[in-house]
Amino acid sequence: MESEIRELDDVTAVRILAAIAKHGPAQSGGELELTADLKDALARQLGVRPQGEPVSDGEIAREALVLLAQDRTLGPNVAAMAANPEPMRMAWDPLTAIALSAAVVMVLKTHFEIKRDAQGRWTIHVKSPALDKGLLKGFVEKLLGWIPSSS
Repeated sequence: MESEIRELDDVTAVRILAAIAKHGPAQSGGELELTADLKDALARQLGVRPQGEPVSDGEIAREALVLLAQDRTLGPNVAAMAANPEPMRMAWDPLTAIALSAAVVMVLKTHFEIKRDAQGRWTIHVKSPALDKGLLKGFVEKLLGWIPSSS
């Protein structure tokens, strides 16, 4: 399944991830904004560094889909959509870009328990210790290059 996901073009990967997020389970824990300090906290938690090159929307979407494919609830939907993506009906639009940010937050909330204390410090725990740490690290490495440093 991972190879099928990695072969998706950028637009298809983003579209599938946005659809999974839109129709996936509701996430608890309140709002979560992708900020530079959250990026730093994730990097420290997993011991990763940015890859240096900017990461495209398609790259982060593919990495998120690979991670979600491991989830018992979302995995079957990811597999079905990656194996049989719908033909493209329209070009890229700004709403899809907004949906991608929401989808990335959904992936974070699916695999991490993320809290911020009164002093603004982040506490991050991996929800499923059995999940392949390499997949989590790969996702966070891409995420580090995708979140603008000036956020």
